Amino acid sequence: MRGWVRPPSEKSKQFTLIGPVSPKKTTHNAHNMQPFTSLFEWLSACIGFLPPDFVRLLFMFFISYPLAYFYIKLPTTNSRHWYGITISFFFLCCIFDLYGGYLHVLASSLFNYVASKYLRHQGRLMPWIITVVTMIHLVWLHAGRQFFYITSPEVIEITGTSMVLVMKLSAYAWNVHDGITKEELTPYQEEKKLSEVPPLLEYLGFVFYFPGLMVGPSIEYMDYRKFTDLSMFSADADKLVKRRETEEKRVSVDGKMQRIEIPNSKRTAAKSLLLGVFFFGIFGALGPKFSYNQVLKSSWDDTSVLYRILFIQLSGIISRCQFYGAWCLSEGSCILSGLGFNGFNQEGYPIFERCKNIDIYRIETADNMRTFFDGWNKNTNRWLRQYIYLRVTPKGRKPGFISSQITFVVSSLWHGLFPGYLLAFVGSGFGVFSAQLMRRYVRPLLLNGDGSGKGVKVVYDVMGKITTLFIVNYLASSFMLLDFGTCVFLFSRVGLYGHVLILFPILFDLADGFKCVAPSSRN
Repeated sequence: MRGWVRPPSEKSKQFTLIGPVSPKKTTHNAHNMQPFTSLFEWLSACIGFLPPDFVRLLFMFFISYPLAYFYIKLPTTNSRHWYGITISFFFLCCIFDLYGGYLHVLASSLFNYVASKYLRHQGRLMPWIITVVTMIHLVWLHAGRQFFYITSPEVIEITGTSMVLVMKLSAYAWNVHDGITKEELTPYQEEKKLSEVPPLLEYLGFVFYFPGLMVGPSIEYMDYRKFTDLSMFSADADKLVKRRETEEKRVSVDGKMQRIEIPNSKRTAAKSLLLGVFFFGIFGALGPKFSYNQVLKSSWDDTSVLYRILFIQLSGIISRCQFYGAWCLSEGSCILSGLGFNGFNQEGYPIFERCKNIDIYRIETADNMRTFFDGWNKNTNRWLRQYIYLRVTPKGRKPGFISSQITFVVSSLWHGLFPGYLLAFVGSGFGVFSAQLMRRYVRPLLLNGDGSGKGVKVVYDVMGKITTLFIVNYLASSFMLLDFGTCVFLFSRVGLYGHVLILFPILFDLADGFKCVAPSSRN
């Protein structure tokens, strides 16, 4: 199949901590006036393989741990709001020198606050205005980075923070809407609704919650409120709690002195820190060697399609390690601050999964595309489901293929304007639909009358896991390579196998093939 797409020049490939990026012109460092520049450039030179901005990012991750530890130790709710706002200003303006970016975040947040306050009685108009305006602002920032002012893939600027901000602000707008609407709410919406517009200081504290500032996770407003007023940690007197796992503290909640159990999160946060370092180490050591770019080289012309297919399976796994590393480090900081806490288990031990962004085992062993996405970037997927997927579905109707495709397109725009994102997420939408067809029509044939599986179902489950992993690693190449021609060229180098696996069940269904194979399932 080689020859029908012109391969990109091998000299144009660039590799960074966040993966291969489409080539751009080179400009000066955006942080050349920042007082910490000399320090980070020196550290970058000592490390050898990390550009200065990624040294800044890692530095921010590591210092966020001791800073997060004192979040919950502060004496008052307002002091916690001011603490988060101040540390976020230090991160954005002092470490990254993003004064202009800080003003972008502040202006977008204030617009959202004013709009939610004065338009909240306009029904669904208010949350949709805020969602659309914040998305347009984000797309504008993406376009500026891609086409105009940021021309080096090694520069970190404000779009990452703005991506987290879009999730927080749009979710907040829907929470305010849900607080006054007469529509029937789901249990989740009922739990997160806001019956009034909160004070500005509390709102800005929510916006500038620093452990999730740069890479997330996004948090819900009610979770932040319960965290800062410590009501999240209120424990019933008769609740079974392992005393060595908590620290008792008496605080004023709603004007009344109350005993609370502050969970000991240091051990769990340390695990996340070590996992983050571990995954970044794997990516740093193996990422360049197992990059998707390797398959594009002319020296690979004589390799077999099968070899290339097997190679990009390793490429996909290694490339995910950089995301595992970043999210584990960020999650650990959230846990240490206290916001990661979400109750006690039956044995009385605290659970810290509120800010959990990935389920690595579920991702790597998923037997269908939906299961994969349930474990991947969980907080973003929660936002997409709760505030896009369910909201674009007309009242009284169930979400379907159209709602799913709209959600994947929004996800693509949220990530950026590169064609690779669109290829990845639209392809994922069809992949989810294809897996649904298989589950609906083929899986019932492998079950006994009582719902138990037949012997051959084990084979079906194993093949499902292998197929899902192969499709994910295939589509992930476009997420990493980004450039349309480069993505299509890689697809051609591996025989378009991912598109074949995705489209076969869909085309088979359009030809009424499932009607013949599994008539009872269709009925």
